Amino acid sequence: MALHVDVIKNEWAAGIQYPVAAVHVSKGEVQVEAGDPEGWRETVLRTVSDVSPKRVRDFLDALHTRLNGSYLFTTEPHDDRACPYRESPVAYIQPAGGASPARRPTASAR
Repeated sequence: MALHVDVIKNEWAAGIQYPVAAVHVSKGEVQVEAGDPEGWRETVLRTVSDVSPKRVRDFLDALHTRLNGSYLFTTEPHDDRACPYRESPVAYIQPAGGASPARRPTASAR
């Protein structure tokens, strides 16, 4: 996949985030790789209905800017080599202060 954005879901209670879809444009057509590609395609098209997918970079930039919430967001456009979810599809959410949710500070570190 060339230039694309990943749609990321935050699971706050579990302390993780993971991709639920990847969106790219091929020959002016929006392509969605996901478990439910048509459902995500509808969400994507509704979010950026005023931007033509024929303007690939503008379309992906608009999607990144507009689909940006605390539960669901999109990454900045990037290619496969720079994909932050290529090697590790699950990331741990870092709470404010930078402590890992999987490891609490010891009493001596407080």
